[in-house]
Amino acid sequence: MSTAIDLTRHLYIARGTLAAPFFSWLGVFVLVMLGYTLTASAPMLGDINWQDAAQFATGWWTTIYGGRTQIDGATLSLMPLTLTAIVSYATYYSLRPRGIESWQDVGAAAVGHAGIVAVIGLLGQAQGYWWFAVIGALLLGGVLACAAGREILLYPLPWWQYVDSARTRITWIFRLLAGLAALALLVGLITGWSRITDLHGYYYTNIIGSIGLVLIQLAYLPSFIMWALAWVLGAGFAVGEGSHFSSISITSQPLPAIPILGALPTPDVKAWWILIFVVAAAGALGAWLERRLVSAGRRVAFANSAIAIGVVGLTLSVAGQLSAGAIGPGRMSVVGPQGATVFGFFLLFVGAPFVLGTYFAHPTTVSAIDESTRSARENVSQKINERRVAKEKVTDSAGNATSPEEAQTPEDAAGTPDEVATPGAAATLDEAVTPGAATNGAEESETPTSSPTHNAKVDNTADQATEPDR
Repeated sequence: MSTAIDLTRHLYIARGTLAAPFFSWLGVFVLVMLGYTLTASAPMLGDINWQDAAQFATGWWTTIYGGRTQIDGATLSLMPLTLTAIVSYATYYSLRPRGIESWQDVGAAAVGHAGIVAVIGLLGQAQGYWWFAVIGALLLGGVLACAAGREILLYPLPWWQYVDSARTRITWIFRLLAGLAALALLVGLITGWSRITDLHGYYYTNIIGSIGLVLIQLAYLPSFIMWALAWVLGAGFAVGEGSHFSSISITSQPLPAIPILGALPTPDVKAWWILIFVVAAAGALGAWLERRLVSAGRRVAFANSAIAIGVVGLTLSVAGQLSAGAIGPGRMSVVGPQGATVFGFFLLFVGAPFVLGTYFAHPTTVSAIDESTRSARENVSQKINERRVAKEKVTDSAGNATSPEEAQTPEDAAGTPDEVATPGAAATLDEAVTPGAATNGAEESETPTSSPTHNAKVDNTADQATEPDR
């Protein structure tokens, strides 16, 4: 088997990474020099000459890849992520048609990307720790090459299938977070517009200066969006050492006169309730996606949700770290969020609700909940019926013991007149007065007391004997 290295192909791959860095540097250099030429006589520039402007242009360009440049002792390391995104996009589409087929091709792309950055930094005499940009370019070139050759390099990997199965969830979580961040930034721009215009008025008054100031701030737009997301999630961000801006609490310090910072909320703003909305939105998104995708099993749904949360969380952690840096000396050396903090708050207020929403929306869980609810309802109904029957029995027993209809009165015990005179009685009035009955009685018993007539006569005689004379 041949182990020869095909340098021709590797050079072909490396050339695909040269155009975007070079033309981005050329654009930055031209704009900086044009701005210097138009404002060279401005008092605020002092004794800055064109060599200083050229060195600044190259040094600031290295921050696109993570370099740290210095200007009069002040460190500038906050990455203009808008330019980073543009360079990455151009490099990716330059590598895509070249057909990245092996990890050697990835290495060639990474080395070529880092090499052009190193050459420009050396020739441009950038100040400070600009060589950090070489490391950043090496990593970025490798990542972009892997993305360009993903069908051959990434898709066959055993773990990629798990990421691919969670792709829809990953996409929708990013959409949710992008919407929350954009909404927060838009509200900040609207509510702080008057402060923004006041700060902008402190600088150039002509149209060229205004356009330049706006373009510089647009270069950091992705960083501002990441700051807004960190604010929404409660992780917060700093604009100078000792300051902290989040939806939970705000600690403010004197801020630099940068117009976009007028959109920052004032210390009296209390917006902790936003976290309730974030939790509800994440849970609803998880439930909606599960109803839409209908995973094969609850374990699969849980695994896909966990993978999606992990991928998005790690991406946010890296993005948070990239959107932090220094924009000046002293306190301004600490600006932006902390990646680890963003990751933790994301897991707490987005990750956990999303997974729970997925779990409770799964058909298996829904069926189990319905069955439990139905069983609980039946148990409650059965207990209610049992108590009602027991109560009725107690009421019936008490009624039988004390009911006026069934209780015996003295008259009932002695018999009513109707019962005495009924034909079925042992000795009725008709029998007493019937001659045949009297004769029969006499025949059966010769005792004088057996006759009712005789008893009546005796009673009358007694009454007459005891009645006093009048």
